[in-house]
Amino acid sequence: DGSGARTTSLSHLAECIDSLRDFGRYYVVDLPGHLDKHLVTMLDRLDYVLLVFEATIPSVAGARRWLKIFAELDYPQNKIIPVLNRAGGQLKEVEADLPSLLGRNYAKLPNAFIVSQNCASAGAPAVVKVPKDKFALAINELAAKLVETEPSLPSAAGFLAKRHKK
Repeated sequence: DGSGARTTSLSHLAECIDSLRDFGRYYVVDLPGHLDKHLVTMLDRLDYVLLVFEATIPSVAGARRWLKIFAELDYPQNKIIPVLNRAGGQLKEVEADLPSLLGRNYAKLPNAFIVSQNCASAGAPAVVKVPKDKFALAINELAAKLVETEPSLPSAAGFLAKRHKK
């Protein structure tokens, strides 16, 4: 009936990661925006974290805060990949300052609201429905980067997790 989900913490979910390895190599876990021991337990088990942010002042400030937290947790830089979502939008001035604001490289996903809406309505991912679209190409490029850099690489909105190897 789902009532157990209300009592499950991220620590319990982190324990499931090892069990999931037989079912797939990659999975996505959207984590909360606050830091606690359960989130640290989950993050410790992840090989990669995609830190998704937008080119707005509050979002960039949040990304900087998370990068500082990850550094304080002694996570290697190649475990965390900042990802600019909706790149090339109206906030070009903020985007121009990102290299100095973040102090490191980051991936970019272009602004693709209509493509995303159409694909969501069709129930098909952009990389399948419109594989030559700039958004689909950027997703494929990011995925290839994760795969080619085995064993370690990079939302405040969401995180991509690759199964943790023992």
